[in-house]
Amino acid sequence: MSVGLIPLDRATWPYGLVLSTTQPVRTFYRDVTSALTDTATLDVLYSPQGSSQTAAGQIMLENYLQGIDSNTAIYGTTSSTLIESLQLALSQIKLSPVTIPALHQNLINTATLEFPTDIVQTGVASTSFTLANPFTASINLLEVTATATFQNLTVGTIKDVDLSSKPIRAGGHSNITSPALPLNFNLDPLTIIELIAISAQQHNVDLGPLTQLFQLVLDNPDFHPPVRA
Repeated sequence: MSVGLIPLDRATWPYGLVLSTTQPVRTFYRDVTSALTDTATLDVLYSPQGSSQTAAGQIMLENYLQGIDSNTAIYGTTSSTLIESLQLALSQIKLSPVTIPALHQNLINTATLEFPTDIVQTGVASTSFTLANPFTASINLLEVTATATFQNLTVGTIKDVDLSSKPIRAGGHSNITSPALPLNFNLDPLTIIELIAISAQQHNVDLGPLTQLFQLVLDNPDFHPPVRA
């Protein structure tokens, strides 16, 4: 499991204390005793240890990425710092409840789709995407499986693309564009017609005589004419 920092929202913990083992001891104790009504910003080190902790950590990480806040508690230990004079003080710290706010942004910002001239014969298009990594730790994609949809229409699928020999890597707080990946395009005529019709309507494109041809196919769903380029 990768180690990364998850920033907490400034309003999630109602104590005016920023924990930092680089602070002088005198400053640390002054902050602990005097700042009790303000708010603080913390960075949470995400590094679960053990099977149960890893499982709980994965749920928290999933919630973080899916827009769901997580309630947790933060405890200090004598291992929280290498500075011996601070170990006892840090081991007494308990922050509860602590709300870890969700990310509220997409990891995948954009995606592109390209059709080769032999798409009808192969049924395989190519796609790429941009990924924005919000973590300090890197993201390494070892396998990609995805379904592309548009207006509830299944456009195509990326199925079990093995990238373990050359992972797609996004360094901490970086934006990357993936290499082209194969996408099995949905060649079902009804789906293609709906896809073209919806897109044309959204962009005010007149399909001309294609509209009547498309309607003929839609009125006869059991008729599956061949798709030709």
